[in-house]
Amino acid sequence: MSGKARALIVVDVQRGFVTPDTEATVSRVLEHIQRERRRYAVVIATRFINSPGSMYETEREWDGMMDAQDISLVSGIDSAVDAVLSKHGLAPDPGELLPILRGVEQVEVCGFDTDQCVLATALLLWDAGIVPRVLASLCSSSGGPDMHEAGLAIARRAIGDRNVIDTAGHAI
Repeated sequence: MSGKARALIVVDVQRGFVTPDTEATVSRVLEHIQRERRRYAVVIATRFINSPGSMYETEREWDGMMDAQDISLVSGIDSAVDAVLSKHGLAPDPGELLPILRGVEQVEVCGFDTDQCVLATALLLWDAGIVPRVLASLCSSSGGPDMHEAGLAIARRAIGDRNVIDTAGHAI
């Protein structure tokens, strides 16, 4: 791999998003952080918090992720990262995220949900001129494997095949 400064963003690995479709991803993400931590200039976690009256509630009729237990990061994530950014939508606030990534040229993205928040975060980075690389095997979707695969397909189209990778950095 090149000498470019890299970061890792762990998207929404929270208790409320752990389902039978996502639970295996948790240990893979934690193992990756422990094994590869030295590769990253910074490791960031995002945490989604839903609010009464949000578009999730009014447009999707979904009131999840309002309880403190649900919004807490999975055990081990908070102590493994440099920063935790709370968000109320699909992607982090660029005004909070981008200053942390100053000098970073490439960001590896993993977590939940591939088809929503992981994808939105990768697109935010792309639009900011930072190369996003989606770590496919470290992502999953609470919508199930079909939504995970759909998210990867859209990511390949949007950010390029070579930026949807395995943990060794190979395009998949």
